[in-house]
Amino acid sequence: MCTGFRHPRKIQGEGGWSSPGEVVKIYEHLQQSIEGGVELILGCCGAPADWAGRKELFGETIGEIQKQWEELGSPQVITACSSCCRMFKDHASAMPVESLWTVLDRVGLPASDNPASSTVVAIHDACTTRHESDIQESVRQQTRSASLRVAG
Repeated sequence: MCTGFRHPRKIQGEGGWSSPGEVVKIYEHLQQSIEGGVELILGCCGAPADWAGRKELFGETIGEIQKQWEELGSPQVITACSSCCRMFKDHASAMPVESLWTVLDRVGLPASDNPASSTVVAIHDACTTRHESDIQESVRQQTRSASLRVAG
């Protein structure tokens, strides 16, 4: 699980990262692509506790993230996880949040991450992004830019 912020931005991610090497690759790309770079924080926004009805644990978890965010000077937050994005928007509204996908739509993917155009991909929008058309469109724009074929 990863959470991150920048100095003036922060990148926050969640358990969707299956490869630590990919986290490093995206982190390094954002360091080079975003003026002022980014900071990376590993952790969880507390969504599982919220979903399980463990409100006290959720409050403690998101409160700790807010404390870290304030200690960094209250920077822009970039979330790699759609659940983190939703949790911050709903429960930490003072934190300015943006999805990693919309950031990558602006700055582009790392060059090594542009697979051959014969690659077929399937897109599934996470439940937490059902009302986030900007995130959905950013993912689709990145697949078009990389000349990927979408199944279906």
